[in-house]
Amino acid sequence: MSESLVIRNKLDVTNFIDTQPGRRKVYLLVALIALGGTFIDGYDFTSLGIGTVQLTTVFHLSPFTLGFVTASMAIGAVAGAVVGGYFVDRLGRLHMFVLDMALFVLSAIGAALAPNYSVLILFRILMGIGVGLDYPVALSYIAEFVRMRKRTGWLTSWVLNWQVAATLGFAIMIPIWLTGVGNDLWRIAVGIGALPAIVLLLLRLRYMSESPVWAAANGELDRAAAIISREYGVQCSSETPKTTAGVHPENELPRFQISPRAILALLSGRFRGRTLYSMVVGFVQSIEYFALAFYFPKIAAIIVGKHITELLVASSLFNLAGAIGGVAAVLLVVKYGTRRLTQVGFLVVGGMLLIMGLLGPSGMPAILGACMLIFIAFHIMGPGGMTMVVGTMSYPAEVRATGAGLTEAAVRCGSVVGFFVFPILLASVGLANTALILLACPIVGILATLVFRWEMLGYDADASVNIAEDLGGGATQPVK
Repeated sequence: MSESLVIRNKLDVTNFIDTQPGRRKVYLLVALIALGGTFIDGYDFTSLGIGTVQLTTVFHLSPFTLGFVTASMAIGAVAGAVVGGYFVDRLGRLHMFVLDMALFVLSAIGAALAPNYSVLILFRILMGIGVGLDYPVALSYIAEFVRMRKRTGWLTSWVLNWQVAATLGFAIMIPIWLTGVGNDLWRIAVGIGALPAIVLLLLRLRYMSESPVWAAANGELDRAAAIISREYGVQCSSETPKTTAGVHPENELPRFQISPRAILALLSGRFRGRTLYSMVVGFVQSIEYFALAFYFPKIAAIIVGKHITELLVASSLFNLAGAIGGVAAVLLVVKYGTRRLTQVGFLVVGGMLLIMGLLGPSGMPAILGACMLIFIAFHIMGPGGMTMVVGTMSYPAEVRATGAGLTEAAVRCGSVVGFFVFPILLASVGLANTALILLACPIVGILATLVFRWEMLGYDADASVNIAEDLGGGATQPVK
């Protein structure tokens, strides 16, 4: 180790990370491991969607009970996101990395073997808690590991990761269905999700370390120095300036530990506008996406017919279009920013919903299919991909996971509405009227971008030095 570094506070750590030369291979490894949970979430979301027809037959589900079983994972995710985000900031990133993946493994196996409806609900809620925990910790870790210039692009890759998983989920089910598994298709699809979760759990145990930014922000300078020495190959030490009575030590920032009141403080202090922005956009984009995307096999059955092979192929193409939107999001966000991509995405999504509503199921299948492909591509490129990036990068390390957790909770509340309401709407008013009702989502989303006007591209939240002041006071506790 030829280089040496002395750190005295969080800013010393963030400045060091921001000035490091490109470490593409290391970033890729960290991103794959950290964002592996979003891959599994994308697969698990797809896996149950694949088997909604078989699931309805096996458990004799009504539109109401089907909506509840599909919403149960999102209900668990709301609790996991709010409570988990707080504990990620309180206890650190590393412990939650392991806990949420263990929940993934347990819940995937339990859901696949569920003997009845109640047990399936239980394990889907447990899986949701794992999902809710994973997003705040994974995105916070990447925000604190990757240098500023590359951070937004790497964070945005979460949505590409998710869509690739959703595409693969449908694709691998085609040969499995052709083997004649019948009504057990949903069990196999859900159970397979445990395999990547086990692999990811082992990788996290082997390669992941605590975030040095979080450690420094919470007063653990020695630990932060040890992490930097190990992970960056730099000889690093910590130094705490001596305190003179009545004089604040030079170069030492106030150190705080998050308290439960910070959750409410994010809605009332200096961060209020960006918190409301990310939560409103996250809520409405989630409704439109989870209503149409999760139930796409049902929509495809209206457009192309009910043969399972055709539905799986159509669903694979649908999610592939989403993956293309994910690539576009990663490439375009660093040039155009999150707000502009969100606005464009909402505009195009609204246009597609309007066309689908006006044409109805009697419209040409090719036109309706094209509308769905364009819908998913621009949704993922826009609000679908940008929401969690904004919800993560808008906050400093002390409260980053808590802020991301609030955004994730809003997203999951929207998915509960989409999961639960869509099958009931579809059964009662049909596809055309349902599309017109969902048109309210992009309208509200565009209004939110015009009211709050928040753009975090290039914003360094960790440059803030007085977190208690930023939160409106009283939301943090001194580290003893």
